[in-house]
Amino acid sequence: MVFSMHKRGVTSSIVGAGLAVVLAVPVAVAATITEPPSRNPTPGTSISLSRIESIPFKTIVVEDDSLPADIEVEKQPGSAGLRHIFTTDVYDDRFPPQIRSVVVTAPTDRVILKGTKIELPKAEAAPEPEPSPEPVVMADGGEDTASRSDVTEEVPPPATTSGEYSLNDLMFQGVIYWGGYKFTYYSQSVLPGGGLSIPGRHVNAGGFVSDGDGYIVLAGSAPMGTVYATPFGWSGKIYDRGTSGNHLDVYTR
Repeated sequence: MVFSMHKRGVTSSIVGAGLAVVLAVPVAVAATITEPPSRNPTPGTSISLSRIESIPFKTIVVEDDSLPADIEVEKQPGSAGLRHIFTTDVYDDRFPPQIRSVVVTAPTDRVILKGTKIELPKAEAAPEPEPSPEPVVMADGGEDTASRSDVTEEVPPPATTSGEYSLNDLMFQGVIYWGGYKFTYYSQSVLPGGGLSIPGRHVNAGGFVSDGDGYIVLAGSAPMGTVYATPFGWSGKIYDRGTSGNHLDVYTR
């Protein structure tokens, strides 16, 4: 018997000659079996297609530094291949069957791109500095003393109304924002302030440390003697340091 396979003009044959079988074509698209005239073929020389098998594809992961970390993208889908299994016929126990495998279609690997790029968080822009407050300065005789720290201006006595907030409100909240300013407090029980020069120093009816003219004592960055309106019922005057900008610290009992 003669078994011929044809692909692109190339022919390979299996010729019945004892057990000699030649199969040299790796991929076949057509097969022709020619039976010899003899009715008693030599055992083991008749070959036939016994089964068709699928060839699984592989998955390949390739790292890609242009993709964010932990992101996977399929670059190429996979597809299974096809294999034909041929077996020689057996007429006699003395001749074991021979098996040949022919890959008809090779599998296509699946390719996955895995990101490795690590993106650093963007730095936040620095906040803009708070504008310095414009202090209320009482001038004597038209002289501008806003830039002088050694001058205490003579001003009318401050108002003694109840105000919008009490000392208890300030101590409970810790901070009060009012009129474009930030008011906090510090106590003479903790910081006696013996080095402060406060004429007529006393604690007023509201519990605030005040001077002899009734101004409550403030700490801030404005020139000494600068007067500010406050939400506590009395105007305040700068006698101490410790804060800056629109932050005013109120001296309490």
